[in-house]
Amino acid sequence: MRRVILLALCFLFAAAGCAKKLETIETINFQEGPLLVDLAQLKLEVTNTEVVDRILGTHAAISAKEGRKLVVVTLKGTVLAIGSGSIYRILIGSDEFAAIYEEEFDTIIEPSVAIAIDDKDKWVISGQSIYYFYSPDSTILKVVFSLPEKTTNFFVLCPTLTKGKATI
Repeated sequence: MRRVILLALCFLFAAAGCAKKLETIETINFQEGPLLVDLAQLKLEVTNTEVVDRILGTHAAISAKEGRKLVVVTLKGTVLAIGSGSIYRILIGSDEFAAIYEEEFDTIIEPSVAIAIDDKDKWVISGQSIYYFYSPDSTILKVVFSLPEKTTNFFVLCPTLTKGKATI
């Protein structure tokens, strides 16, 4: 029962954190630009998971520390088109996602450490990135987590659970 309550609270806090970031952005006047899309609207799903030794960003690099591994999770999502040829934008931070896994008797939440958009491996290691896309095109996101070596599966969160479990 304690785990269920803890997990529910984690979902609420994580969703509130993502919503708060987007809420401040939505107050800016974007009438002339593309529509701002919330991550929840993409209906993200885990499509691939792989372990890598190192991630190279534009201004930095990260490697797995001793006892940990870098796990790249590929997520695919689509936003429903408002009109033909609609352009959308999304603002994503490198720590926007979280990995949730069980370790002995605890539920652990680890923030993401890097993100790449549109399968081009242009990694954002620290900070945020704005991405523009046309609907109904699929959107590909790659998210990196630093996890303990013994972790074999986990859920991906932000602001809601993605469909599917990531298995290494």
